[in-house]
Amino acid sequence: MRRKNNAIYIDLENIPTALDLKLLIDELTLRHNESPDEENIFVIKMACGNSKSIKRLEKQLVEYNFTIRDTPSITATHKNRADLIISL
Repeated sequence: MRRKNNAIYIDLENIPTALDLKLLIDELTLRHNESPDEENIFVIKMACGNSKSIKRLEKQLVEYNFTIRDTPSITATHKNRADLIISL
């Protein structure tokens, strides 16, 4: 069986409140399996956001073993470093 390593990064401020993480991961797995002898593995799973956005999905994120990174606001307009962290 061929193994495909994948990473998933989520900026929690840019996703809908009602996100079903299981559906997202299932869909990504289905779309990336090109043949029955492939196995999709998410080797890196990280979610970044402020504490308010983390609370909305924390249970699901923990259930799927995501690394959760709190990115508090750094400006008066509530900008944070999530985009920067994800891009690195």
